[in-house]
Amino acid sequence: MIEVIMKGYAILLGLVVLLNAGAWLRFDGKLWYLIYEFISMGYFIFLIFAYYSEMLSAALPLWSLLPVVVFIGADIWFTTRQDMKQLCPGIPDEEMPEGAIDTAMALSVVFNGPAYVLACIFLFEKIFNLSN
Repeated sequence: MIEVIMKGYAILLGLVVLLNAGAWLRFDGKLWYLIYEFISMGYFIFLIFAYYSEMLSAALPLWSLLPVVVFIGADIWFTTRQDMKQLCPGIPDEEMPEGAIDTAMALSVVFNGPAYVLACIFLFEKIFNLSN
């Protein structure tokens, strides 16, 4: 049951990334950050499907899971240390109520949380299985 839920979540995550890309382009967001988002979230979506596929899970070497740490660290840095007005200068101040950007960033972390947790579990399981 959890497998079906997580695969549905992965599909929903992909749709959200596509919708975010449209908004990002509308507000003149930095192209490099949009590319990073596609690579990062695409990687996490792939890991969700790989985790629930016995063949793919067994075929992935440990080194292919090491970007988990980098991507989670970068996502934390972007959501806590970056000013969204620098990443997306086209966001009009009059369209955004007070605190809307902070709320959107917090919701992003909460929404991405299951993907982060599953990727960390996958990484730790690979490390544990290699140490036996």
